[in-house]
Amino acid sequence: MTQLATGWNLEFDRGPEWLIVRLAHDGSTLGQDVSFAEAAWNAMQQHFAQRIVLDLHEVPLIHSYLVGQLVLLHKRVTSGGGIMRVCGLTPTNESVLHTARLHDRFPNYDSCEAAMHGHLPNKPR
Repeated sequence: MTQLATGWNLEFDRGPEWLIVRLAHDGSTLGQDVSFAEAAWNAMQQHFAQRIVLDLHEVPLIHSYLVGQLVLLHKRVTSGGGIMRVCGLTPTNESVLHTARLHDRFPNYDSCEAAMHGHLPNKPR
């Protein structure tokens, strides 16, 4: 586990051919900017991983700075031929990404396993 800022932690786990990164928040200092893109990128380099699942189950609100971190990490991963997927977005956080017109770039998978296999849930249009 890596502490990024007060109340914010990153946890790393390995899946088959994937690095799983869990961003967790304990409820304190929610407005604090958290620079997780660099830490996640460094973990990918240390694990020789080309594929990453970012688990956001424990993130209550993605504000604009966190959206920027998602975009930054996505650019770094995909520019090197890697794959980045996101799981565990709350309906509010899905709405934030939709408003930012990033919902196509960051589809929300139900679980880390679904993200690793690329299985999106069927959603009515």
